[in-house]
Amino acid sequence: MPLTCKLSLSEHVSVIVSACAPTLHALRVLRSHGMNDAALQTIYKAVVVAKLTYAASVWWGFLSADDRRRIEAVLRRGIRAGFYQPEGLPFSMKPNETERLLSSNVLQKCIK
Repeated sequence: MPLTCKLSLSEHVSVIVSACAPTLHALRVLRSHGMNDAALQTIYKAVVVAKLTYAASVWWGFLSADDRRRIEAVLRRGIRAGFYQPEGLPFSMKPNETERLLSSNVLQKCIK
């Protein structure tokens, strides 16, 4: 995951968002062949949500608002398609103390 001193993760976001597109297509194909919604939702969570949230507690605080919108758009597409029934979107994350310390350490190293 490339993180520069500019604290940009746009490339990482592009890679994970692009990696989710084929899965959404595959789920639509599976639905057209008769797979039930419960199974489709399980696959969506196991593949798409897992890709989008993997180690998110580490990098979420470094995302720009545009990058966050791109990630959340993938979830909204899944919701509209009926593949995802969120209890609460996993991306409504607030930085915790660990994230603040990590951000502070990275910024200090970039300033030096």
